[in-house]
Amino acid sequence: MINTFTHTYLEPHQVNAFVFCKRQWYVRNRLKIPIRNEDMDIGLYVAEHHWLDTQKRKELYLISDILCMKSKVDYVISEDGKQIPMEIKKGRWNGDTPRKNDEAQLLCEVLLLEEHFGIKYNYGYLLYTGSKRKYKVLITPQKRRGIKKITNEIRSYLKSGKCPVVNYNEKKCKKCSLHDYCWCG
Repeated sequence: MINTFTHTYLEPHQVNAFVFCKRQWYVRNRLKIPIRNEDMDIGLYVAEHHWLDTQKRKELYLISDILCMKSKVDYVISEDGKQIPMEIKKGRWNGDTPRKNDEAQLLCEVLLLEEHFGIKYNYGYLLYTGSKRKYKVLITPQKRRGIKKITNEIRSYLKSGKCPVVNYNEKKCKKCSLHDYCWCG
């Protein structure tokens, strides 16, 4: 296989997919199989039509040549005179902490916002509309390093063209929109 990867701007939703399942990320982003399911359609609707008791900034689209990343940020809310990023998820989640993949997506958006506005964020929010749970996500140096490690791993897969190994998880895989294309069985 000839490598055509030279320079790619990652998007936070791709990082989310990679953290959730490397194989799913590969099928969607490397093989470019555009399969959607009902959950994805509902998620897109929620992202476009969700209302909060706050004013939404109009389509804040950010591009970073330093991070080689681009994104449209869901919401930036005003809290104590500061603009705080909020990522909205349609699903239910009642854990003590937010899902790692959703947190990774928010952290990517925070890094983009920091570069764009020249300020450091100490936290952002994840809102799960299905369970009406809002999580405050602290932005730590360890999490910042973790995102850089993840994006480097993604770029490594893009450059090499290698397919991540299957890491079958019955709970995740049965509901996956790519189940029939992943070769998980």
